[in-house]
Amino acid sequence: MNNHPTPTVLQATNLQKRFGNTVALGGVDLVVPRGQSLAIMGPSGSGKSTLLHALAAIQPPDEGEVRLFGERIDNRSESQRSLLRRTKFGFLFQFAGLLTELPAVDNVALPLLLAGQPRGRAIAAAREWMRWLGLTGLANNRPGEMSGGQAQRVALARALVMEPAVVFADEPTGALDHATGVETMATLHNAVCANQSTLILVTHDPEVAHTCDRIIEISDGLLTSDRLVDRSTKREGTAVA
Repeated sequence: MNNHPTPTVLQATNLQKRFGNTVALGGVDLVVPRGQSLAIMGPSGSGKSTLLHALAAIQPPDEGEVRLFGERIDNRSESQRSLLRRTKFGFLFQFAGLLTELPAVDNVALPLLLAGQPRGRAIAAAREWMRWLGLTGLANNRPGEMSGGQAQRVALARALVMEPAVVFADEPTGALDHATGVETMATLHNAVCANQSTLILVTHDPEVAHTCDRIIEISDGLLTSDRLVDRSTKREGTAVA
């Protein structure tokens, strides 16, 4: 029996962020173990996207700190945080955000090409992720030649091609119909699990949230609920730090 504790991937301490007189984060503490899928919920303007941006080193907090594998990241320079986002994090948004002039395989390979990998190696890695996600036949298609669900899977392949420690997803099913959204979430969880990544997503949809291991709720910049989800029975319980 393995009694070793699951290592922490991300840890946030006393995160505070203001926009003028508006408090977006009022002192949030959060620990995210490796391999966990975490859903962030809350009404519009509650601070959930601000929390995701702080965790992902997109927008540093005004106070507090964020650590990745124990190393502080929020106080790094913009260029250092940009490199971190390109190498350690993957991103999936409501709209796929693919470059319309590039075929799918080039869109997927783009993070590797930007990191300086030879084109042949980058394209080979992109094709492997596309094969894994059932996209082999779409390698040469441009975004305008794909359905919304196909484009979102291409965006997922792009998010995973660098084998990131954490995948951040902001309303990943928001632009999809229900059936495609269900399929996309199943694909997302399977792919993240295969890559042994941690998943942190923002959603308004309780059904999407309940596909995750854990749900936290944000209201007026404060963490108001933190619970684990047993996806086999849909039971919930209080999260244990």
